[in-house]
Amino acid sequence: MAIDYPNVFKNILGNSQAAGKSISLQVVLSDPRLSSVRTETSKKHLKSFISQNTQYIGVVEGLLPDDRVLIHIIEARIGGKINEANVVSANRECAEIVKSAAKPVLKTYVQETLSGNLNGNQLRISVADLIDFLLDEYEIFSRGAGNSLVSTAGRMNEKLLMECLKGKGLIENRDFTRTGTKSDADIIIHSSAGAKPRLGVEVKSYHARERLLRGLKDVTGPKVGAGYFVDEKEFNESHTQALIQANAAAVYLPQQTLAKIDQKIRDMRAFVPIAVNSRFYRPIESFASDMSEFCVKGKLPTI
Repeated sequence: MAIDYPNVFKNILGNSQAAGKSISLQVVLSDPRLSSVRTETSKKHLKSFISQNTQYIGVVEGLLPDDRVLIHIIEARIGGKINEANVVSANRECAEIVKSAAKPVLKTYVQETLSGNLNGNQLRISVADLIDFLLDEYEIFSRGAGNSLVSTAGRMNEKLLMECLKGKGLIENRDFTRTGTKSDADIIIHSSAGAKPRLGVEVKSYHARERLLRGLKDVTGPKVGAGYFVDEKEFNESHTQALIQANAAAVYLPQQTLAKIDQKIRDMRAFVPIAVNSRFYRPIESFASDMSEFCVKGKLPTI
């Protein structure tokens, strides 16, 4: 007999929701009514069910709906379509949604793995034991259950910028392309000007550290970096010089972070042809507008 997935999930999740409690993904998937099918099949149906019944988002620990549904939820929270003016706010809302799914999973994992080190809600552990935990047990966890949530967050960082591009009239797979995991850039912007140059976009989240520089070095041809960076201290003079020497045309970051960077550093210039003598740091709030101009002219606007 075929499984009536919607009815099974409504029953399981409805009971948890009514009790004001969340339920682990493992508990849902181990329900006897799903025993005749593979776990991955049940998980696929559960994700589809939650995507179509958004009132249950947050009831299953560690499970998020489809990306398209996440976009709709974010837009509802910020009160409008995602665009370059509100993309930083959209990113914050997205981060909260992902954290709400991740926190119960991480809490359960810590409580189970470090139960011998818990005293009520207080964790008591030596530095040596903590390092062993992070390098062994947690490293394995992060590549498994934790990795899917990290992957969602990274993927959504890119998709929010793509929504901004669409808002400027750019068409996916014509004016821009989201690349695969083995590509040398996260997004490629296509231009119709001259020799039809392509611009690689390396997208990061909240911290640049060495990852932004390393990522930009791996991108061939014209390239820019973009991220929702929160720490202006990461963009000191020496690091900025290194980014410029990686032949990046620009790095986009939130205006709020950009405003805190020393004026001398903000005045540093790019020297690559598509942005020659323009300020290297640009607000992410103008990212989509700049990409729109690149599509037409093959260059970034001069600032």
